Amino acid sequence: MKTEYMKKLILIILVYPVILGVFSIIMLSSCVSESDNDRTGIEQRDPGTNARILLSTYFMADEFERYLASDEAIDEVIRILQQYGIRKIYMETFRGGSQVSSEILSHARDRLRKAGFTLAAAICTTEWGEPGTVLTNFACLTKEGSKKALADMFTFAAEHFDTIMIDEYIWSHCQCEDCHAEKGASTWTDFRCDQMRLVLRDYVIAPSRKANPGIHLIYKFPAMYEQFARQGQDIDYMLEDFEEIWIGTEVGPFPASPQNPLRSQGPYRAFFLMRWMNEMGGEQMGGSWIMPLEDDGHALDAAYQTILGDPRELILHPYGGIAPEYHWALSGGEGQFPDIMRDVEEITQLARIVNENPVRGLIAARPNRAEPWYPGKAY
Repeated sequence: MKTEYMKKLILIILVYPVILGVFSIIMLSSCVSESDNDRTGIEQRDPGTNARILLSTYFMADEFERYLASDEAIDEVIRILQQYGIRKIYMETFRGGSQVSSEILSHARDRLRKAGFTLAAAICTTEWGEPGTVLTNFACLTKEGSKKALADMFTFAAEHFDTIMIDEYIWSHCQCEDCHAEKGASTWTDFRCDQMRLVLRDYVIAPSRKANPGIHLIYKFPAMYEQFARQGQDIDYMLEDFEEIWIGTEVGPFPASPQNPLRSQGPYRAFFLMRWMNEMGGEQMGGSWIMPLEDDGHALDAAYQTILGDPRELILHPYGGIAPEYHWALSGGEGQFPDIMRDVEEITQLARIVNENPVRGLIAARPNRAEPWYPGKAY
């Protein structure tokens, strides 16, 4: 009798911790899952989708003449993009002081739309308006001539498309006498964030909606997240005023410039940027873009690291990095888009895996409007 009792007691002692452990794991998983959903506001997307990540590409304004100016060239673009399963195209209407002609833009847009592609406009505000005093390729946002130039270029884009993506270069760096007078007693960070919001509302959003009431506006942030607030890029403001936000997850090496040392850090930075912006933007966070560089694989690394951050969409910028007669890289080299195109199936498979197995880990704080820091610190 005593022996039977002892056997049962030993069995309970051995089995109970196992049951308790399994129950705890189930409950902990449930809590973590609920906590993640509450914290991000992101509804999990259907893991059964054949192509979890929407691959897109981007035509810069100076690529139209090469790739989109004739029906024969457009036919070749269609063939190449269909080969890689790329279904969405961003068409830049302005870059480097030049606007694409309405005739070429409209013809290429209509041909590509008829072929089944989803289309959107993009604007890269370089060499426009009245130059600032710090980065001379970028305008002073205090000057009236810059504001008028913005209104004109966004009106044009909104007349041709229902979606416009703003490349990161509407930012505030100028320190001219007019900017000093406007700033007054405010800090440069507060002045630039408030100035950017007013300029974007009055000279980007308002004229775009006047030309096209149903316009969908996207603000894409640069990879240099340390500098956001100091150059006027307030995430909370953008989320309130725009339908979507995006982030560039390109990683270096980059040519010398005031910003590029920051985005020339290692590939893991692409994962961090994507995860952080997903947390900040929730359902309004759209995706990312990467660029080919003169490097030894950073663009390919950036693609995989970005996918681990779970974007809805990944732009391969620009189309010239995909074309067989590859000709474009930011710093003049061959870049890595050929490698990315070779790995398209693996990249889309990884996207499905990430979606089915949401990333969990330690929470690291990076608040909006944090002052910039430089390499050597973690956050």
